[in-house]
Amino acid sequence: MAAKEHGVVVSFDLEKHVVDEYGLERLKTMLELTDILLSNKLDIKTLTGREDLVEAAREIMRCGPKLVVISAIRGV
Repeated sequence: MAAKEHGVVVSFDLEKHVVDEYGLERLKTMLELTDILLSNKLDIKTLTGREDLVEAAREIMRCGPKLVVISAIRGV
């Protein structure tokens, strides 16, 4: 929160164990403070319950982040 109060851009690197343990509802407070969310495609699909990556990113952006970066594993 202190970073946001000082105008610092905040990124959040979403990890599988965070998705599994907390889920979207419990992460919303953190997402409100996040400017850039970094995720792989499997974790963002799991977090949002959406198969379409654009829809998943839009859902996350409604929670706060201005930018969602989704990495993909080649062939997956």
